[in-house]
Amino acid sequence: MKAKLIGFSPVGFTTSDGKVIEGMTLSVGYTDENTTGMRADRFFVKKEIEVPQVKIGENINIIFNQKGKVEAITKE
Repeated sequence: MKAKLIGFSPVGFTTSDGKVIEGMTLSVGYTDENTTGMRADRFFVKKEIEVPQVKIGENINIIFNQKGKVEAITKE
Protein backbone atom coordinates (compact mmCIF):
# COMPACT_ATOMS: atom_id res chain seq x y z
CA MET A 1 0.00 0.00 0.00
CA LYS A 2 1.47 3.34 -1.03
CA ALA A 3 0.89 6.08 1.53
CA LYS A 4 2.17 9.44 2.78
CA LEU A 5 3.44 9.57 6.38
CA ILE A 6 1.53 12.27 8.26
CA GLY A 7 2.48 11.38 11.84
CA PHE A 8 3.78 8.77 14.25
CA SER A 9 3.78 8.09 17.98
CA PRO A 10 5.46 5.53 20.25
CA VAL A 11 3.31 2.82 21.83
CA GLY A 12 4.16 0.88 24.96
CA PHE A 13 1.90 -0.92 27.42
CA THR A 14 1.49 -4.11 29.41
CA THR A 15 -1.49 -6.38 28.78
CA SER A 16 -3.61 -7.77 31.62
CA ASP A 17 -1.69 -11.07 31.38
CA GLY A 18 1.68 -9.28 31.77
CA LYS A 19 2.82 -9.25 28.13
CA VAL A 20 4.73 -6.09 27.14
CA ILE A 21 3.68 -4.57 23.81
CA GLU A 22 6.02 -2.02 22.20
CA GLY A 23 6.11 -0.34 18.83
CA MET A 24 4.70 2.72 17.13
CA THR A 25 1.55 3.92 15.48
CA LEU A 26 1.94 5.39 12.01
CA SER A 27 -0.65 7.85 10.74
CA VAL A 28 -0.82 7.86 6.95
CA GLY A 29 -2.82 9.36 4.13
CA TYR A 30 -3.51 7.58 0.86
CA THR A 31 -5.78 7.73 -2.15
CA ASP A 32 -8.93 5.67 -2.13
CA GLU A 33 -11.40 5.33 -4.99
CA ASN A 34 -14.34 5.97 -2.63
CA THR A 35 -12.83 9.10 -1.03
CA THR A 36 -12.50 12.62 -2.39
CA GLY A 37 -9.02 13.83 -1.46
CA MET A 38 -7.03 11.48 0.76
CA ARG A 39 -8.18 8.86 3.24
CA ALA A 40 -6.36 8.73 6.60
CA ASP A 41 -5.65 5.66 8.74
CA ARG A 42 -3.40 4.56 11.60
CA PHE A 43 -1.43 1.34 11.71
CA PHE A 44 0.42 -0.31 14.59
CA VAL A 45 3.98 -1.40 13.81
CA LYS A 46 5.69 -3.89 16.15
CA LYS A 47 9.07 -2.94 17.61
CA GLU A 48 10.68 -5.81 15.68
CA ILE A 49 9.76 -4.29 12.30
CA GLU A 50 12.38 -1.92 10.95
CA VAL A 51 11.00 1.45 9.94
CA PRO A 52 13.21 3.37 7.48
CA GLN A 53 14.30 6.94 8.16
CA VAL A 54 11.34 8.88 6.81
CA LYS A 55 10.25 12.47 7.36
CA ILE A 56 6.68 13.65 7.74
CA GLY A 57 5.21 14.16 4.26
CA GLU A 58 7.39 11.51 2.58
CA ASN A 59 5.94 8.49 0.81
CA ILE A 60 6.21 4.96 2.18
CA ASN A 61 5.07 1.51 1.10
CA ILE A 62 3.34 -0.58 3.77
CA ILE A 63 3.34 -4.34 3.28
CA PHE A 64 0.73 -6.42 5.11
CA ASN A 65 0.63 -10.13 5.92
CA GLN A 66 -2.39 -12.34 5.16
CA LYS A 67 -3.98 -11.35 8.49
CA GLY A 68 -3.83 -7.64 7.62
CA LYS A 69 -1.00 -6.81 10.05
CA VAL A 70 1.98 -4.68 9.05
CA GLU A 71 4.84 -6.93 7.98
CA ALA A 72 7.29 -4.44 6.46
CA ILE A 73 7.71 -0.79 5.57
CA THR A 74 9.89 0.60 2.80
CA LYS A 75 10.69 4.13 1.74
CA GLU A 76 9.03 4.98 -1.57
